[in-house]
Amino acid sequence: MARSTKGHSERPIQLKPETVASMMRNQIGDLDVRAMTTAQPAYSQSFDQFPGEPHKWGYSFDINTLPGPNGRSAGSISWAGLLNISGSTRSGR
Repeated sequence: MARSTKGHSERPIQLKPETVASMMRNQIGDLDVRAMTTAQPAYSQSFDQFPGEPHKWGYSFDINTLPGPNGRSAGSISWAGLLNISGSTRSGR
C-alpha cells in the first residue's frame, strides 16, 4: 500500500494496491506515447526515454512495453517532471 503524510490531514493518505495497479496499467489503448517536447526550454528539457520504442501511459506514469537497452524491465514505469528529475520503479518489485 502506498502511503503519504503530505497534504492537509495529519493522517497518512493510503492507496489500495488495486489503485496503484491501475495507475501502472495502460490507459491509452492502441495509442503510443510520443517524445515529450518541452513547452518551457528554460525550465525543462524534451524527453524520450527510449527513442523508437513503443510506450504506453498509465494514470501517472510512462510505461515501457519492451525491456530497455540497459536492463529496464518491460512493464516498468517512469516519470519525468519539471526539470526532468526522473524517478522510476519496476512493476512487481
